Amino acid sequence: MVNVFSPQEILRVAVKVEERGQSLYAALEEKATSDKLKNLWKYLKEQEELHRQIFQNMLNKIGDYIVYEFSPGEYEAYLKAISSQYIFT
Repeated sequence: MVNVFSPQEILRVAVKVEERGQSLYAALEEKATSDKLKNLWKYLKEQEELHRQIFQNMLNKIGDYIVYEFSPGEYEAYLKAISSQYIFT
């Protein structure tokens, strides 16, 4: 049996990653004691918002597209790889 998965779900994860990053940088900006650090965290927070918008626009445009898994476990392995490297914890 061939498994199917939704690229929409990957894009939803990407949007959440950017939102979490934005929250992290906002908190760091608020706690920063120097203007240099405040500016750095503010810049990174703004970049996360730009990335979130890009992923959200992609999600809005993708429609009902689906991908078929070529081998069992492929989708789960992909999501684990993404989450281990890119999700803020």
